[in-house]
Amino acid sequence: MVEAAELQSQTAGLTAEAFNAFADDIATMFDTTVRAEPVDVDQGPVTGLKSDYKKLAVVCQVRAEGALNGPFAVVFDKEGLFTLAGTFVMQPDQIIAQNRRNGTETEAAEIGDALGEVGNLLVGSWDRVFREELPGHGHFKQMATFYGNPWSDPAQSFGLAVDEPLDILTFQLTVEPLPPFRGAALYPASLFEGGPAVTAEGETAQAEDEQDQVPVETNVEAGGEDAAPEPADEAGVAEDGSDETPADQLDATAASPVDERSSADDEIALPDVTEDAAGPVAESISRMARSWAALPGEDAPAASLIHELCVGDVMRKDVAWATPEATIEDLIATMQRHDTGYVLIGGETRLEGIVSKSDVRGALSPYLRSMFVKWRSPMDIATLQIKAKWAMNRPVRTVRPDATLAVVMQAMSEHGGRCMPVVDEKGKVLGLVTVFELFQALLSGGQATASAGHTAPAAPLV
Repeated sequence: MVEAAELQSQTAGLTAEAFNAFADDIATMFDTTVRAEPVDVDQGPVTGLKSDYKKLAVVCQVRAEGALNGPFAVVFDKEGLFTLAGTFVMQPDQIIAQNRRNGTETEAAEIGDALGEVGNLLVGSWDRVFREELPGHGHFKQMATFYGNPWSDPAQSFGLAVDEPLDILTFQLTVEPLPPFRGAALYPASLFEGGPAVTAEGETAQAEDEQDQVPVETNVEAGGEDAAPEPADEAGVAEDGSDETPADQLDATAASPVDERSSADDEIALPDVTEDAAGPVAESISRMARSWAALPGEDAPAASLIHELCVGDVMRKDVAWATPEATIEDLIATMQRHDTGYVLIGGETRLEGIVSKSDVRGALSPYLRSMFVKWRSPMDIATLQIKAKWAMNRPVRTVRPDATLAVVMQAMSEHGGRCMPVVDEKGKVLGLVTVFELFQALLSGGQATASAGHTAPAAPLV
């Protein structure tokens, strides 16, 4: 286990990278210049922030799981509140500047939905950095977005105990041509005590916990017919793997799991994802991998098939590809065209990442759903232009074609994945194997055929 002091040091360095990633994502999305610069590192209780974050602020409450374990928060001052929200709803610079000077909670409430989207982007940017750089990182989940006067009830506003010592990492952010504003990451000492290792079983427990959590919401209550309902956070969770091994074992790193079953959707041609990575499907795979009993209606025992059949016998060869610069809109079209739930990013000899249907859903604004059309804004539509390189999972766990089904099933049950690219000894992609190819191979007694999902036509988004 990493010592708390070392974990604190790593977190401080990654926080700078995370703020920069957040700034870069805003800059790319809105074609502007955004900078993030470190200002100060301090320690103290949350009440010590009162002089810098006065009567109006925005707080993104986050929960970390993995090496960092517990709640933390990111706060922006009044100028940051109106700058970030105004940028997201594409307000003119003059309006943003006016709100920075004279804005009140009333003006903040008018763009309150945008503050939730700011939090979504921030957590996504931070999660990407920590996932790539911090060993043992699980994921970050946005718990709530508060805006208003944080000092009427600081424990609720920040989601932290008011007397707990915090590491306070302060940054100055600038969205040109506007003046800079202040933000800070607030890390409680308990965050560095360490969490459980991220395993398939841990993911199952985590998924159960998340069922009890509330969707991201703001401190302004919805009222009347015109109040926009808060959509639940549907972002997918991806985990990194590690060891690269030959032949009948696995190459390095993990791909994001996703259920490829499809159902009609009113907005985009993507099915609802109702299972977590290590849920019933992974448990079924694990049982099959361990079982010596014959499958129902079959003479051959399952164990015989999974040790005789190789990945190359059952894999799908019609792999869908996209470039890192492809947009989410492009990926949706590619999934429809190839009738698949996964798109590989890169080229046949250079696999850079993988995007699943749940990744696409996580990147898109929930307000693109037809039920939310009344509250849809240009910012929501702009999420269609998010690039694949920001949504993809990397690095990718791969498998060789001569690996047995038993090896793949064991890996999927341990790591929670449902899809693995198949590569040769030189790293060239030969195909794709999902849990559905595995199930079909077993149920058909080894005479498998590729099982593609069936995707419904996309309905208009606007």
